[in-house]
Amino acid sequence: MTCWKSGEGTGSQAWPTVSGACQQALRPVPPYSSLEEIDERTARQIQQRYFRRSFADIWAETADYLRGTDPAEIDRAEHEPKRKMALVFKWYFVHSTRLAMAGRTGAAVDYQIQCGPAMGALNSLCTARTGNSGATGHVDDLASC
Repeated sequence: MTCWKSGEGTGSQAWPTVSGACQQALRPVPPYSSLEEIDERTARQIQQRYFRRSFADIWAETADYLRGTDPAEIDRAEHEPKRKMALVFKWYFVHSTRLAMAGRTGAAVDYQIQCGPAMGALNSLCTARTGNSGATGHVDDLASC
């Protein structure tokens, strides 16, 4: 599945946009209280397609990390299944950021680039000044905002 497709602009300087193939992945997740509550089909899809490893393996890696940073969090997560589930999903965000920082080309679809409200402010500013959203414009258009 390719989540990003070339947006407006030219060549490698085009801004990516979310493709239709990701619509299912981007829809709201039902309110599960634990990893065990996630239906088998969805859990299998998350583990195989997105995480590329099992929830158990991710939890083991997360617990190893927490032993050195916040051992009490392991106990809290073991007693609060929703907290454990949140930590497993949080792992993906850390993992996908590391993939992007390392430039792992085979995992480009999983890249996550952190940005804050400044990105939205820039897009709003460019739209107000030029009528062209920075999210769909060429890098030169951003420079002229």
